[in-house]
Amino acid sequence: YANLSPVIVSALAHSGAFDRAEAGYVFSSNMLGTALGGLCIIFFVRRLNWRRTAVALLIALILLDLLSAVAHSPPALYLLRFAHGLTGGGLIGVMMSVIARTLNPERTIALFIMLQLLVGGVLAIVLTPLLLSLGTQIVWLSLFGFTLLGLLLLPLLDPYPIEIRQ
Repeated sequence: YANLSPVIVSALAHSGAFDRAEAGYVFSSNMLGTALGGLCIIFFVRRLNWRRTAVALLIALILLDLLSAVAHSPPALYLLRFAHGLTGGGLIGVMMSVIARTLNPERTIALFIMLQLLVGGVLAIVLTPLLLSLGTQIVWLSLFGFTLLGLLLLPLLDPYPIEIRQ
């Protein structure tokens, strides 16, 4: 969603329910939540079962995106997107800990960044013309779709246990 910030802010600002500042605050609350969620998870990630935690966080993200699609007031969307950010930041922290356990973490991170930017750019191109006819909901539903895809692909990952170093 970070790469969709112009689409999100534009969609909300043109929706009539948000002014430009409120639209920006929705995105800002999401990003602040992400930073806080990523910070908080570092204290727990070694004690968590990463796969179960990822499933729970992905399901929470799906629910928050669906709720965002039906939220129409700025305060509700601020809270939902902040919660989404907390959850997403936690998920990023968990998955970065898993990436660190791979044979070539630098390649995995490079692939992650490339896919994030590529998908964000493609979505911005595809979604922008649809905003007038489909509204802001199309953004949240697109994020729901990608999160669902992540949930479906999660079982394909190897176990990546934590190695105890002496």
